[in-house]
Amino acid sequence: AILAQARSSPQPSSTCPRPAPAMKLPVILILLVNLAERFCFYTINGTQLFYMQHKLDYSAQSAQSIILVLQSACYLSCLPGGVLGDKVGKYRTILFFAIAYFAGCLAVTLSTDPSVKSAPLFLIGSFAGLAIGSGGIKPNVPNFGADQIDKEEERSAFFSYFYWAINIGSAVALGFMSTLANSPTTFGIGEDWGYFVAYAIASAAMGVAAILFVSGTRAYKGKHATGKSSVMRPIMRSVVVSAKSSGRGKFALLGWVMMVPFFVLSFVQAFMTGTAGIYVGIISCSCGVVMILSLTVAHVDNSWLHLPQDLVGEAGMSEDDVQMTFQGIPMMLLANAIFNFAYSMMLGPFLVQSCQMDLNIGSVSLGGAVFNLGDCLAIIICIPIFEKFIFPGIKKCLGYEATNTQKLMAGYFFAALAMATATLFEVVRRTRDIRTPDGYMSPHDFKESTASWSCIGAGGKCTVDGGTLMGLCKVGKDTFCSPCARSQEYTVAGEKISYGIYESDMSALLMFIPFAFIGIGEILVNPTTYYYAYTVTPAKTRSVVQAINMIFQGALPPAMVSVFVTVLNKSASPNNLNNGHLEYFYYISMLVIALFAPIFFWAASTANIRMPEGEGDGDGDLRSSMVLAKVPSAVLLEGEHRNDVDGSVSLTDFGGR
Repeated sequence: AILAQARSSPQPSSTCPRPAPAMKLPVILILLVNLAERFCFYTINGTQLFYMQHKLDYSAQSAQSIILVLQSACYLSCLPGGVLGDKVGKYRTILFFAIAYFAGCLAVTLSTDPSVKSAPLFLIGSFAGLAIGSGGIKPNVPNFGADQIDKEEERSAFFSYFYWAINIGSAVALGFMSTLANSPTTFGIGEDWGYFVAYAIASAAMGVAAILFVSGTRAYKGKHATGKSSVMRPIMRSVVVSAKSSGRGKFALLGWVMMVPFFVLSFVQAFMTGTAGIYVGIISCSCGVVMILSLTVAHVDNSWLHLPQDLVGEAGMSEDDVQMTFQGIPMMLLANAIFNFAYSMMLGPFLVQSCQMDLNIGSVSLGGAVFNLGDCLAIIICIPIFEKFIFPGIKKCLGYEATNTQKLMAGYFFAALAMATATLFEVVRRTRDIRTPDGYMSPHDFKESTASWSCIGAGGKCTVDGGTLMGLCKVGKDTFCSPCARSQEYTVAGEKISYGIYESDMSALLMFIPFAFIGIGEILVNPTTYYYAYTVTPAKTRSVVQAINMIFQGALPPAMVSVFVTVLNKSASPNNLNNGHLEYFYYISMLVIALFAPIFFWAASTANIRMPEGEGDGDGDLRSSMVLAKVPSAVLLEGEHRNDVDGSVSLTDFGGR
């Protein structure tokens, strides 16, 4: 159920949707619901970081830390959303969470009304509405859509169209709506009303999505279908009971238990400042490291797991099923932690870096979120290149297909390349001239300036949480501050004045490059984790394992990055990046790749994997394209690949035997 959900940036889609018979009304409605929901999500979520800095007076560090744990909340809520979908039915679950989602969007929109401007309402709407609502919907909408289709080939076409709907909705949101929110005057909208108008449009789209979904009620198939008995009880009991007599079991129990303090403390520290926040962040980080290492050591060999006799047969589970449920955990956990730590840079550091570069193209000032299109476009453009040229070329030269391990190594390389590129851009940016009301000035001259617009003569007005600002935003009729960086507004003699951050003379368009490198890495890495979760997991527990996989992929890495944002504090992420070293985040990301990649390869080569009965393809090869578009979700969800392979194999052999 979790496979088809969209990430904070669009998932890979097929290069061209397969020709399909005329789709029935329920399927069309669900595709439109998905498009509208993604448009709504990325319009709001893609600009919240900037709103918090620009309008709610959050420091760059605090805003990043909160937005990162908000991303974690979106993915953590997928697990209860998936469980409820199986328990009470997908239709009821989608409807309930859509209402919560819409209510959250309205709350966020209301909070951005200039006459309201409420930070508590903004955060409540974001966490209780947007995060929980999207998490409840995402695991259920794609499968509910597939339930409306009887023929296998039509199902494959549906998932192709489903991912295109994601791309269309997110592209419009990131490409147009983010600029509307950040630079409303470009579109003839009042300077204070950009976010309100953008979020109102997004909320209306979510309302339309809910109405469209309800309008198809009579035509839907299986709207009252509910799941059978849950597999969660036998799985959890097996770990707890087996841990009493096994050393590995104790490590496993420790690792799963550590997830609770890790996520709880990561959320708590995001809202803390000062030394206390740093200490909580360090404890949270320690819990995360213990969790990762404990689960890796415990689950490379699952022979210690035993199913209690009183649970044998419950939900159709056997002891072999329990053991095979956990065998892909180390690879999923490590692969996601390594790559998606770098991916999470797109949610915070990449964005604040973009906002202190030159965002202007002619008379238009871009929104910082628009650069997420680099990730999306790289996926769309590079999928056919990899599938039609690079992978066949490797097979022709080497005589065998690229293995999963090789693809992961390439994905890690592109992640490291993105970090290195972003580091280079940031180091160079700090040396470039700064655009001021008196023209371009060198960083040295800027620090010495005592001009009337400078913060040097502004008293305490420029001293705000997160570090000193740079100068007046508006001088005469011209605006000089970045539209998405930290600013502070005051009312003096009945007139509003703002101090903020000036842009460096370096085009922000360059940031499309590291975003694009991350997109290429996604093609190679993320679908591999789906493959592990599907291929080496018994059919009856795949939904649970995919939910865990999505937590490892979308919740754990941003929570960990949020911790580092707090711990590094103003040294890496001050309001004025010229006074800090944003590249520290990128160094840490490269260090994570260097330290944990060898652990991943050790786990992949050490683990003895038993293939679930009846999995694989007909000739015994365990192959799967690591491009999600090449193996559509219909294949992954419905299990088109079958064979009679059994026994132990090394995961490093997958895809290249």
